[in-house]
Amino acid sequence: MLRTIVLLTASAVLASGWATAAEYGGLLAQATPGTEAADRPSAQPLGPRGFLPQKPAEVFTLPPLRLGPPEADRVSGPRLEIKSYVFEGNTVVSSEELQRIAEPYAGRIVSASELEELRHNLTRLYIGRGYINSGAVIPEGALTNGVLRILIVEGQLREIRLKGAERLREEYVRGRLARGGAPLNANVLQENFQLLLADPLFSKMDARLLPGSEPGGAILDVDVTRARPYQFSVFANNYRPPSIGAEALGASGWVRNLTGLGDVLDANFQDSAQTKGGARYGLGWSLPVNSRGTQLQLRFDHGRSAVVEEPLKAADIKSTLDSREIGISHTIVEDLRRKFSLGLVYARRENRTTLLGEPFSFIPGEPSGYTRLNVWRLWQDYVQRLEQQVLALRSTFSFGRNNIEQSSSTPSAQPAPDFLVWLGQVQYARRVPDSGAQFLLRADVQWAHDRLLPLERMAVGGVNTVRGYRENYMVRDSGYRASVEYQHPLLGAFDERHALMLAPFFDYGSARNIGEARDRIYSAGVGLLWRWQRVSANLYAAKRFVTPPAPTQTTLQDRGIHLEIRYDAF
Repeated sequence: MLRTIVLLTASAVLASGWATAAEYGGLLAQATPGTEAADRPSAQPLGPRGFLPQKPAEVFTLPPLRLGPPEADRVSGPRLEIKSYVFEGNTVVSSEELQRIAEPYAGRIVSASELEELRHNLTRLYIGRGYINSGAVIPEGALTNGVLRILIVEGQLREIRLKGAERLREEYVRGRLARGGAPLNANVLQENFQLLLADPLFSKMDARLLPGSEPGGAILDVDVTRARPYQFSVFANNYRPPSIGAEALGASGWVRNLTGLGDVLDANFQDSAQTKGGARYGLGWSLPVNSRGTQLQLRFDHGRSAVVEEPLKAADIKSTLDSREIGISHTIVEDLRRKFSLGLVYARRENRTTLLGEPFSFIPGEPSGYTRLNVWRLWQDYVQRLEQQVLALRSTFSFGRNNIEQSSSTPSAQPAPDFLVWLGQVQYARRVPDSGAQFLLRADVQWAHDRLLPLERMAVGGVNTVRGYRENYMVRDSGYRASVEYQHPLLGAFDERHALMLAPFFDYGSARNIGEARDRIYSAGVGLLWRWQRVSANLYAAKRFVTPPAPTQTTLQDRGIHLEIRYDAF
């Protein structure tokens, strides 16, 4: 009898559409595909991007440059009648530019000291542009019929001598330092060095550029100190939807350089602190393919959830999600101030839902309780860093197909079998001079051409979207959300191990399903961000300005409170 009543109740909610389910607290929608924040692409915020260092570390030593006046008074030799000059060996400076320097010395009789002066000026041009071991040479017998041949020797980096790499393959360092090709440019080399210094594989690097044994040759001595190649953390928070148990305990960690190629293996696990059967775990691996910024990514995630909140707890609604991804990315442009990358990801996602232990579908057009998606995601990522501000932009196009069967009974509520979604994300941070504070702006927008499965919809509400509301308060096809936060240090600073920061904020979000009205929510509040050695905690308290329906059970999220405590074990 109970099974029949529950089935009739679930069917009635389903027949009225997903929007009606949300009006009753969103329990049904939150318990089925896409329950966790991590299940949706739109729920992955842009990670923090560091500011450009105000003063690079003095760890890159160059040889002394000979930029003094030419030693013309020490040069003796016959005076020569020179009509014109030809240049050989130049690739980075055009012959036209070299001819402009040589023009005052052409079409007349030139002394040996003047030729030395010309050679010096040509060399100075190269050195001034960073080609510190390049220069001009006048070989013997270079004058023919009044035409003087000048050889440009463009310097090369002949050898990189590396110490301290341990298990890391030396080509990982050499290939990244030598990016930019020949001839050797000290400015490019120093920038490559600074980029490599920011690599989490290293905690310290020192380099010295030395002259080689042959003209135009150089040797780079590099001493590296490897950073700790692993990390493990445990945490507790209330970042899950209350319908499946808001409180969770978890652990995460990573190991770097298992293969010696600079790869990263990361893993995470979390479980509900309130019920059994709410665990999820994920495993990811990222492998650099070459030194030019190409990477291969693999990822697997598995999650289970069960409704623990009335009135649907008795229905024993459970959901299982499996996700597998493979992707490749490539950095198109990278320097100290800018980085632009492209990536392509293929994802296969499978979801199973049950009611009272039997397969049951909560999605119109999917009768068996089994949902399958195959999705291609094309993303573009751009970061611009300055000393006082940093801007990050990301655009993601998703093209997918699922196993939804077209039905005439609920066509308006039925997800499309083929879909197109665009997700745009922006994050901007700006330091406040002389205060140690910073402003943080974040915004996301999702546009869907077709009605979507819950797995691909945008969630609005929760700690990473609109604080003060339940996680996944609204789950819709299209929407946008924005947040502004001011982080002010009360004790310590952002980059110190002991710090306490005050963070007032304002959040706004709006979302809608195709063919339905748009809803909006917004809030304001304050946060405390605390760190003491290996322990950190984040506490946010928010005031809601749009009152949600009263829940059947009140949680900390319903009081506008979001809390996480984390311990970095090592």
